Amino acid sequence: MGSRTLPGRAYTDPARLAWEIEHVLRPSWHCIGRADELASAGDFLTVTILDEPIVVVRDTDGSLRALSNICQHRGMPVASGSGLRASGSGASGFTCPYHAWSYALDGELRTAPFTDPAAVVDCRLPAWPLTVDEQGFVHVAVTDEPAALSPAPALTAELEPFRTADMRFCHTETEIWECNWKAMVENFMEGTHLSVVHQTTLHPLTPTRLARKGPSDSAFTSYYSGFPAGVRSSTPGEPDLSDEQRGRSFLWQRFPNQVACQNATFCATFLVLPLSVDRTMIRWSLAAFRDCPDEIVASTVALWREINGEDQAILEQLQQNLAAPSAQAYAGPLADDDREGTIADFHRYLGEAP
Repeated sequence: MGSRTLPGRAYTDPARLAWEIEHVLRPSWHCIGRADELASAGDFLTVTILDEPIVVVRDTDGSLRALSNICQHRGMPVASGSGLRASGSGASGFTCPYHAWSYALDGELRTAPFTDPAAVVDCRLPAWPLTVDEQGFVHVAVTDEPAALSPAPALTAELEPFRTADMRFCHTETEIWECNWKAMVENFMEGTHLSVVHQTTLHPLTPTRLARKGPSDSAFTSYYSGFPAGVRSSTPGEPDLSDEQRGRSFLWQRFPNQVACQNATFCATFLVLPLSVDRTMIRWSLAAFRDCPDEIVASTVALWREINGEDQAILEQLQQNLAAPSAQAYAGPLADDDREGTIADFHRYLGEAP
C-alpha cells in the first residue's frame, strides 16, 4: 500500500498542534523573508512567531538583528508594522508609545523617563537568534539555543544557477487563512490540484501533467512544475540557465514551514505559522530577476494574489470538512510520487520529530 494522507484529527486537534509547536516549530528556524527587504540602516519589520513579538532591523553597522518587541518597562510593543529609510519611515531607534522608554537599533536602552538610572542599567531589548542563508533568506529562531540551520546541498545546487541571492526584493504581504498550517504547506507542495483549483491561472502555465518530483533529503523536499511547449518565464533570467531550467518552476519546502517557488523571473517565499489549529498566518515575499521590468513585477504580484485567493478558498472549505466527526480517523491514499511525493516527505519529517 502506498503513502496516505494524515487523518482529519491531525488538522483539528489542539493537542496535536501543541505537540507540533513544542517539538517541530519552536526548535526550528523560521524564514521571515529576504535580507534585501531591509537594505538600509533603520529599515525594520515586525512579526510574531509562535506568540513571540519580534522586530527585525538593519543596524547602523550593517548587521540584521531580531529583537524582542516587548518594552522592558511594562511590556508594550516598541514598534509596529514596518519602515524603510528610502520611504522616510525607517527608524533611528524605537520608542515605546506607552511611557516613552527608548531603545537604539541594537536594543540598548537610551532613556527611561522618571526611572532610577541604577534600576535600568541591565535593561535592553533581548535578541533572538538570526541567520542569513546562501540564498539571502533571513531565518529567525524563538529558542535561545536553536539547532544549526540544516545544510541542504542538493537544494543549494538547484538554486545556484538562478542566483537567488542576487535577485531584488519587490513585494511582501501578510495574510490570515482559516485553515491548519500543515494544509497550506501540503497544498503548496503538490501538483495534483494545479489543473483543478487553478484552471485559468496555473493550468495554462504549469499543468498537473507536467509536475515531477525533485530532490529531497532530511532538510527539504521539492518538485518541478513544468511549462507547456511555447511557455517560458517572463524574462530570460541568468545567462547560464539551461533550457530545462527556463522551462519550469522549482518549488521546495525547507522543513518545517518555509515553502518557496523559483523560476527564471522570480522567487516567492512563504513563512507559514499557526495561530490556532484552524488559523494560519502567511507572510509571503516576492523577489525578481534584477533586470525584470516593473510591469512584469506588477503582473506577477497580481497573479500571486489571485492564486493565493484560490488556494485560501479551497483550504478554508477543507478545514471545515476536516472537523466532521467522520473525518477524524480518515486517511486517503496520496497520488503518485511526481504529484504528491512531497507530502509523503513532509509527513516522514513530522514523524521523525523527537
